[in-house]
Amino acid sequence: MISILNSVLRPVCAGLFAFLLIVMVWQVFARQILNDAPAWTGPAAQYAFIWLVFAGAAWMFAEREHIAIDFFTKLLKIDRTRSLEVFVNLMSFAFAVLLLIWGGVRAVEITWTQAIPGLPFSTGQMFLVVPISGVLIALISLRHAVEAIRTGETAGDNESTEAI
Repeated sequence: MISILNSVLRPVCAGLFAFLLIVMVWQVFARQILNDAPAWTGPAAQYAFIWLVFAGAAWMFAEREHIAIDFFTKLLKIDRTRSLEVFVNLMSFAFAVLLLIWGGVRAVEITWTQAIPGLPFSTGQMFLVVPISGVLIALISLRHAVEAIRTGETAGDNESTEAI
């Protein structure tokens, strides 16, 4: 499942980044050279960036390359154990369900009819990425928790030990 998700999210993120880059270059070119920046480029870049952030977050979560905040683990001198890995993934699942899915659906409902100047989409349609990424992150976190329970594999087992 995760390899399929990665094979889909990788080109989606690359496409969103390329679209964002093209729109921004066009906006600067049109403003500086043509003295007439199109009104749609600002909102298009803004929403492409939002989609890129949420799609990228789901992709990095699947790859276990997301930011790991281990302040309390180090402070309390807790070893990376299977139970800690399961707990962290269940907390990630709760975050995804409560904030991203439930909160995202509410935000989409509230803003569904709000028009975006210069674009043929509503704000609610643009915010669909929040619950979509929430579903992906929830599924991935459950998968990681199940892997930790079954195999005893923790996120630290997959991480590189190279110094950055």
